[in-house]
Amino acid sequence: MSTVATAQISVRPEADMEATEQALRQQLDNTPGLADWHCGRNLEGCWGAGEFTVDMIWRESVPAVAPGFTELPGIAGADVAHYEPVACGLREAGLRRGIWRTLMLTLREGTAAAEVAAFEQELLGMPGYMGGIRNWRLGRVVSPGSRWTHVWQQEYTAIDDLMGEYLLHPYHWGWVDRRFDPEFPEVWVVETHLCHAFCPLQSSIIGRS
Repeated sequence: MSTVATAQISVRPEADMEATEQALRQQLDNTPGLADWHCGRNLEGCWGAGEFTVDMIWRESVPAVAPGFTELPGIAGADVAHYEPVACGLREAGLRRGIWRTLMLTLREGTAAAEVAAFEQELLGMPGYMGGIRNWRLGRVVSPGSRWTHVWQQEYTAIDDLMGEYLLHPYHWGWVDRRFDPEFPEVWVVETHLCHAFCPLQSSIIGRS
């Protein structure tokens, strides 16, 4: 089984973004063991994120050589999380020129297994209410020492489907959002620090992984 990884890459303020992106892509191209990868420049409106989202699919369960992102000129940091997919779904495997969204989150320490399972199912229920989610994947983080426990990713044909339907849908605000809100202590399971990132997508990542 291949291992999937996602990374938020932070760039130094003085760095040349074009040169940095080119260096990232070259590094990914030359990394042994990668079956596939994606590198996208994050758009305005992200929070808790870097300047680039990088996704990698490894041929082996444990990568022998990890990309040394922080060794590249212009790179300030790399928050990398390897994860095992819990579930994924496809409506449009051939999606092109869309939007790739990544949410990295942490469940509160001590959350009961039944609550973890319920929360995962609530996230995975979102595509049933939101047709704008064309493809999706939920994963549990397996990186030792990572601050994240889950990665929730979706693909959209247009930014409005993310910023409109997804973020404003009643199922999101009336049901799932309670899991993220300390004002609902009986169901609150997600720590308040989050990474919400989205970037252009040339072709479906989930459809080819």
